[in-house]
Amino acid sequence: MNLNIEEGEEYFDVLDYFIEVSSKYNIKIICWINPYRVRTTIDINSISINNPAYKYLNTDYLYINNGIFYNPSKQEVEDLIVNGVEEIIDNYKVYGILFDDYFYPSPDIDYLDYTKYIEENGYIDSKIYHLNIINKMISRVHKTCKYKNILFGVSPDGNINNNYEKLYADIYKWLDSNEYVDFIMPQLYYGFYNEKMPFYKVVNEWNSIIKNKNIDLIVALSLYKSGNLDKYALSGSEEWINNNDIIKREIIISRNMSNYKGFSIFRYDNLINNDNDSVKKEVINLHQILN
Repeated sequence: MNLNIEEGEEYFDVLDYFIEVSSKYNIKIICWINPYRVRTTIDINSISINNPAYKYLNTDYLYINNGIFYNPSKQEVEDLIVNGVEEIIDNYKVYGILFDDYFYPSPDIDYLDYTKYIEENGYIDSKIYHLNIINKMISRVHKTCKYKNILFGVSPDGNINNNYEKLYADIYKWLDSNEYVDFIMPQLYYGFYNEKMPFYKVVNEWNSIIKNKNIDLIVALSLYKSGNLDKYALSGSEEWINNNDIIKREIIISRNMSNYKGFSIFRYDNLINNDNDSVKKEVINLHQILN
């Protein structure tokens, strides 16, 4: 990878190290990427001159609000993402690429580009315009991965409606096609008593919208919530405090889904750097169904 290392200067390649060690234990690496998010803060001074986003500072290629994001409608941005994926798979023996759920941070991020598109091509609803932008990028990345015979997937918002209406991730199209993803890993960070998004209901909904049976469902589960108040669950806000076998039960239920292929845990840090007794008990209970 292009790390801009000066002659004689040494560096530690973290990804290369992980791949080397993981291979000894037959662990396959899938690279998790945030395609459009540059920073979680709005501090532009933290962007070095070597960062690809640096040349776009003070332009409409970047959107700054609750973070720093690339403008998805820019062709240069799309090329940057695709080339970045190519760089990884050309230089590292990874098993796959996985995109996070950050696509459109705001529907107005590309207002000027959308307006220009209408002037040149005629009217199109802004939602359709945004969906098409993301679909094109996802399709190109999928083709890039297929050319190298590695997997490509997306880890979208667990709330199905949020993807289509707010983030412009066209999950319905993706899951009914061979052209977009090989697997889907929705972030099902809900408990069973979540008032608006109960786990059993949501995992069934995700399974049901996978029309292409070649696409695998991998459920992403929220170990980080264990022992903590889940304020967005409303009446179920104390579920993760009062129970320590939620992850175990969620996996058992997910295994009954027709498209189920596996699960993931967010996040690894909670497994090894946590003094939370609830987390420890969750992990002990989880082991009961893995052995």
